[in-house]
Amino acid sequence: MANAPRSAGPSSAGSSSAGPLSVERVIGIGASAGGLEALTEFLGVVQPGTGAAFVVAQHLAPSHPSLIVDLLARATALRVVEALDGAILEADVVFIAPPNRDVEVAGDHLRVFEPMTRVVPSPSVDLLFDSIA
Repeated sequence: MANAPRSAGPSSAGSSSAGPLSVERVIGIGASAGGLEALTEFLGVVQPGTGAAFVVAQHLAPSHPSLIVDLLARATALRVVEALDGAILEADVVFIAPPNRDVEVAGDHLRVFEPMTRVVPSPSVDLLFDSIA
């Protein structure tokens, strides 16, 4: 993995050697392409200390770079990152599925992968929700 994850928002650098906060729950969020305002409003009121990792599957243009990580980071006190395959879930972190990728929760980490051919948009919120259930 040569590429570092895109990250924005409060850094965990000040958390000394304690490492990532343990995750008590995973909250999956699905949004259509027009869901940025709702995501911004929701994440704007969520404060650190919930013990939850947030995983967002929003339908984005498959071949267009997205600014959602940066836009959401401005609206929340949580750290916002682009989800990477194999990333360990962390409390108080919002993981955003990249454009044209599906995301699933597998134990304590994420699986990010190219979607199978289908008629529904990617990322698939159904796959995300099934993996959390």
